[in-house]
Amino acid sequence: YAALAARAGRPVPAPETLAPALAPFRPGERRPTARRILVAAGSADRIAPAEGTLRLASAWGVAPRLYPRGHLTLLFGCRALRQDVARFLGVGKTEAREPGPATRTRSC
Repeated sequence: YAALAARAGRPVPAPETLAPALAPFRPGERRPTARRILVAAGSADRIAPAEGTLRLASAWGVAPRLYPRGHLTLLFGCRALRQDVARFLGVGKTEAREPGPATRTRSC
């Protein structure tokens, strides 16, 4: 946020002002309403680092899926993720199924 404020030529708000303004955007503070959630992260992601995703999964009580990929390569180049999403969505099945057992890292 500080870098965005600097580029805009604006001062960074004081923490006591900024924290409440950003609170509604903290997903860990909000409980999900879906019955099932798949949380996936790329271990080499430098845009949305896995640490934040892992904290989110923990706050939501969901076993995270971690893949050895970066940001866009996670979405487009990871067969294991595509398979996990297909299982999660129940693609090709008459009944939706949960992904397989959670693992710290899944190979792509």
